[in-house]
Parts: sequence; C-alpha cells; structure tokens
Amino acid sequence: MFSLAYDELCGAKDSGEAVRIILDSVSFISPDEIPEELLQTILAKLYPRFADEVRPDNFWDDVREKITTYDLLRYDEYKKTFTTHRAIQRVIQSRLKGKERDICASLAAILGEVFPAYDYSNREICEKYYEHVLVLVENADRFGTETEDTNDLYFKLGRYQYYLGNYEAAERFLSYAAQISAVVLGNNSETYGRDLNLLGEVYRSEGKYNEATEKYEKALEIAEKIFGHDHINYAAALNNLASVYQRQGKYDDAIEKFKEALQIYEKTTGREHRDYATGVNNLANAYQSQGKYNEAIEKYEEALRIGEKTIGRDHPNYAKRLNNLAMAYQAQGRSDEAIKRLDEALRIDEKTLGKEHPEYAIHLNNLANIYQIQGDLKRAEGLYLEAMEIRERILGKMHPDTASGYWWLGVLRAEQERYAEALPMFDEAYRQFVHFLGKDHPDTKKLKLYLKNCRKKLKSS
Repeated sequence: MFSLAYDELCGAKDSGEAVRIILDSVSFISPDEIPEELLQTILAKLYPRFADEVRPDNFWDDVREKITTYDLLRYDEYKKTFTTHRAIQRVIQSRLKGKERDICASLAAILGEVFPAYDYSNREICEKYYEHVLVLVENADRFGTETEDTNDLYFKLGRYQYYLGNYEAAERFLSYAAQISAVVLGNNSETYGRDLNLLGEVYRSEGKYNEATEKYEKALEIAEKIFGHDHINYAAALNNLASVYQRQGKYDDAIEKFKEALQIYEKTTGREHRDYATGVNNLANAYQSQGKYNEAIEKYEEALRIGEKTIGRDHPNYAKRLNNLAMAYQAQGRSDEAIKRLDEALRIDEKTLGKEHPEYAIHLNNLANIYQIQGDLKRAEGLYLEAMEIRERILGKMHPDTASGYWWLGVLRAEQERYAEALPMFDEAYRQFVHFLGKDHPDTKKLKLYLKNCRKKLKSS
C-alpha cells in the first residue's frame, strides 16, 4: 500500500519530483518531529525550481498536502513538524537500492549547514536537529558514506555531547570523526588535528590521561606542520597538552607550555581576546596546583575581567573562572569571598548547563568543602552527597571527579570521628587515584596518608 501511494504522489504532474525528494529524504532521518523548515531547506537545495517559483508558498502548500496524503507523513500545525512511521521509511529505502549513499551524502551537506557547532547560545537549535543528525549518520555509516560532511556531523555531535557532559557518547562520535577525517583528508590534515584535540579533551575529562596525551601530542605535531609556532591553533594545542600534564602532576611542564601558549596568544590575538583569557586562566590553574595563590589570584582576576567583556557573565566558562578564583580565595582563608563566587558560579551553571552536569557537581563539591572548613558539617555533607549523586549518574562510579567526591566525604566523616563510614570512602578514592593518576602522583600520596590514618583510628577506637 505504501509503495502504491508513493508511486501515485511522486508521479503528480507539477509537484511529483518535489514530493519524491521529500519522501526519500525523510526516510534517512528521525521519523519524529521533523521541522517543517528542514524539509523546505532540503527542497530548496535539491529542487532548484522551488527557489525559482513565483509563489513558493503556494507550491509548498501543494507539496505539504501531497506528502500528508494517505498518512505517509502527519503534520502538526501547532509545532510545525512532521512525523512518519519507521515502516514507511523502510519501504521507501527498499525502493532506493543503489541511491542510498548519494542521498545520505546530500543530506549530510544540508544538515551540516543547519546543525551548528554547540556553544551554549544555540542549545535549542542543536536539540531540534540532534536526533535527525544522529539517525542520518547511522544511515550514512550503514551505506558507506564517508565524506567531509559526515565527518563534520560526527564532530558536531561529539562537541554537543562533550559540552553536555556526556563523555561516553562524545568519545564515540569523535572517534568516528577522526577515523573519517584520517581516511578522507589524511592524518596530517587540519581537520584531523581538530578532531584529535577535542577527542583529547574528552579523554582528559574521563580521566584517560595517557590517551589524552597521545591525541594532544599528535594534534600539536599537526598544528606545527600546518601553521608553525606562531599561530593560535598551535597555541590551543599547547594549552590542551599542558592541561593534561597538570592533571598528571607534571606542574613544571604544564607551566612551561601554558606560558608558551600565552605568548603566542598575546602576539596573535592581543591581551583582550577570549583565547588569551583562556590561556591566562589555565596558567592560573597551574600556579594554584603549586600553591602559588597570589600569582593564581592575579591571573584569575585578569581572566575574569577579559571574560566579562568577551563572553559575558552568563557563560559556563565565566562560571569556571569564578570557581577557580573561589578556590584560590579559600586557600588564603577568604571563605566569605569564596562562597560568594561559588554561589554565582552555581547560578550560571544552573541557567546554562542545568544541574545534571559535571561542572555543576564540581562547583557544588567545592562549595561543600568551604562549608566543611567553616565547621558547618551538616550543610557540607548534604552538598557533598548531592554532588556525588550527580557524578555517579553522569560520569559513573569510576571517574577521577567521583573519586575526589569520595575523598572529601571521607575527610568530613573522619573529622566527625565516623571512621567506619569514612574508611570505605578513602578506600574507593585511593583505588581510583592509583588507577587514574598512579601511585606517585602527589594527590595519591596525600590520600594514602588519609587512608592510613583512618585505619589506625578505627583500629584504636
């Protein structure tokens, strides 16, 4: 029945070809909530007559009437979206033997124009097209469509999931992106380097530091070959490599590379640019890791000043810098100032990222730490538990950030002489720190002392 309806509608005298293009296209994307403007964009790209029509609205009305005949597609007047049935998609695909790859390639180019690179300001657009892009790349993979456009879509999917904090999905998409760019463009191309850089960030966020280092070093090598040492892309790759060095406790190496990146940014973008501010913030992080709090605070405040001008006060990166400054203030005993900055960071996080995000959990955990130091242990424990629940849901129980949460909860319970409750927290945190950072990392050694002392206290109590 579907085949008969398809033949009849596609054979219509005036609009048949346009109807065929629409029906063929929707069989390769998600069947649910297909935006009307997406189908109009597809038609404009693949059916030149549509743009040349004297009255395109009337022509579209005729096409829309036909594609909704026999319920091949259903139209929601309120949402301005279409839906279809998977069975209909399968029937149409079965009629397109040998054409699937070309259709997927055409749609990848079109969706690449409407699906943006995620940057917090376009979240609604990404949400609208995400499922359609996802289904399309799955079909493209099934039919062997590996092009620059499918690479671009995988990269954008990975970037979107990375910034949402869904690292496992981001790793999968970016791995596909890197595989395609290596084959299609070569493993020394700018695009391959871009894919490796973001994949490295995902690995770093997952605590896979060796994998992150490998990707960053290759990306740095590519940037050096293509752009030389005085280019912002080379500086960005340096920054990324330095960040993973810092996580591994290689502070001197990290600071050296952060400073080199900052010099490049200063020469290429100037000191009032968002990239320069990122470099300043990263250098401050390294100073803070070494206990150089005055130097760190000076850099954090500079990064915040530039960020206020370039990205605004309601941006997640601004929230990160507020959190960093708060931690430096706390290290100097300036608790009230630290709480004020963290409260603002959490407000921004909730507005831009939502509460189910790793960054929100980090800032919540840090706020708990300050209340703990102030002696408000009940409030601190509640915040620690809330942060841990978020991390376990999003990151899983085996993750460096989750392990840090176990550590701090153990410290709090040990302070209350609840050693039997503290010990399993320290045990789990230490096991994970050894796994992610190694036995010789400064934090692992520090945690080992907490664990040893807790066991001693429990034995003597």
